[in-house]
Amino acid sequence: MIPETRFTCIHISTVWRQILLSLPQLWKQLNVAFKKEFIMANGHLRRDIEKRFRTFLMPSLESFQMTTDVDFSIPLSWVTRSECKGIKKIVVFDYNDYELMPQISMQKTLPYFATSLAHLAITSASSPRGSYMRFLLSVLPKLQSLQYRVRRLLFGDPSPAMQNHFSGRIVPQGSDLRLLAWPVVSDSSGQRIAEYLAAYCPKLRDIAIADFDEDELDSNTFVDTVLRDCHELRCFSTGPYRLVRNSDMEEQNGGGLKFILFHHKIPFPQKTIASIFEEQQQNLEEFYYAAGSIVAFPLRMVESSICLQRLHTLCIDSYGQLKYQPSAPLTYILRGCPVLQNICFSHVKVGRDISSAIVAVPQLTMLTLYECKFKSCDALCHLVGMLASKNTLKGLTLAPDPLRSGSHLYLLIPLLFSVGSLRYLRLVGFNSMIRDGSIEYVEDSRRCQRLWPRPKPGGVTFHAVIIRCSG
Repeated sequence: MIPETRFTCIHISTVWRQILLSLPQLWKQLNVAFKKEFIMANGHLRRDIEKRFRTFLMPSLESFQMTTDVDFSIPLSWVTRSECKGIKKIVVFDYNDYELMPQISMQKTLPYFATSLAHLAITSASSPRGSYMRFLLSVLPKLQSLQYRVRRLLFGDPSPAMQNHFSGRIVPQGSDLRLLAWPVVSDSSGQRIAEYLAAYCPKLRDIAIADFDEDELDSNTFVDTVLRDCHELRCFSTGPYRLVRNSDMEEQNGGGLKFILFHHKIPFPQKTIASIFEEQQQNLEEFYYAAGSIVAFPLRMVESSICLQRLHTLCIDSYGQLKYQPSAPLTYILRGCPVLQNICFSHVKVGRDISSAIVAVPQLTMLTLYECKFKSCDALCHLVGMLASKNTLKGLTLAPDPLRSGSHLYLLIPLLFSVGSLRYLRLVGFNSMIRDGSIEYVEDSRRCQRLWPRPKPGGVTFHAVIIRCSG
């Protein structure tokens, strides 16, 4: 049996090479790892490497993935010259010092896989244009997953002049696309791209856009068009992160938009965010919002009658702006989520009304409070004390506001260990006093990064306790 699916092209032994080549039926997936020696090789050696590499491209190959420790790529023509016409998945770098225009090479070689390719992931030094996306979708109609990531070069950032685009005529055709992860929507093409996706990608379920080069109007038009016309859409995320979901589970849970992530890198108008939150409240299962200095979460627009029947995860990072907004709308949201399990608040003003609403969540399982603003340490202690009655709470993460981290925080330790159902505890940014005050609750106070509680007869048994001290 072959111990691993990866190999180093220029270091593989002759014996192993003969064994591998004699078992072509095993070649379904090929993960190639190139080392620095490859990029330093001269022309003759590179041709020899190509010849030897192509011997591994068996006709039965279905997946080709390339990993490197430097930013360079092999030409896809190495693959197309073989007899691998049934490849369903390609993960590749679209950058090569030896190719003047690598995107031209991609445009010539990708149609070779038009009848088979279902998953394409490209990492490039070039920022793509909307025309390049439409080109890929038009020549690869069987594509189900298209992911494009911009990666910095060895010596600096991607140049604005380096842009993957397609200037030829694009003939649109229906696509099987289900997942689209794209780094940027630019060139005032937001509405055009959204209309193309709605018209030719009827199975699209997951859209992740990392950034917009245009203003609020263009990004707002893109979102409105996609949410209105892409009827099978289940997951929509913006910013540097992408939500990953189980498609089989989504099929069982019915229609409607279920997962939303808004990131401050894309400044959507507050009215747009509020309307989406209201219109999708019957379908939403997870909602993530990371605000910025420009746009805060529009709490003032949330109605008291809101009811999120399916929402089980609520994550809001206000970037400090919710400290100056009324707390009643956030209380409405918490009280309108009967199946809510996971709560994550960052930089949110937490008063007694919100504390009571958090404790009143019937199925609360995981709670994270990161640098939230409490009126005093006593208010935080009061919340933790009320959590002792929650027999559903399994995980708790606390990171107090650094401006209010006082010497009284060590009083939290007895309260935290009184939560009988707790199995995971993480304290971030607490000063050294809490470490000194917790000696009787942990077995080794010198290990401030990871501390395990001393088991006591009849006491709480934690699966893991992580305490990070700032002093």
